[in-house]
Amino acid sequence: MSAAPPIAVVSDAESKIHYGRDWTRFWQPCPRAIAFPESSEQVIELVRWARREGVALVPSGGRTGLSGGAVAAAGELVVSFERMRAEIEFDPGRVARVGIGLGRAERPSLDRVRRKAADAARLEAAAARVEPG
Repeated sequence: MSAAPPIAVVSDAESKIHYGRDWTRFWQPCPRAIAFPESSEQVIELVRWARREGVALVPSGGRTGLSGGAVAAAGELVVSFERMRAEIEFDPGRVARVGIGLGRAERPSLDRVRRKAADAARLEAAAARVEPG
């Protein structure tokens, strides 16, 4: 097996239970470990490694699913996106790209993005005004 990419990984029993299941609590979680990438590049590297090594991956967002689709019950590697919360890019053209882990629980961060968008819109409107000459 080739070396895994340099990404934070935990494999303690408590983490395996927490990250290995969804809200159904129907299936017994049994993941190999939990990986915590912090960037899209790390996710790509992890997916490439898993493909080479034949390791199944299970994505983990908020673990709020109710269908069992994100349960790691057969030795899969859980990929938690919770550390991908950083704001990635802000485009004054009204597009904000934020980390995948930035969700409802992150209200202060979302409010910051909204404020930046509103400020940019005001600046854009001010720059677009034509002053009579």
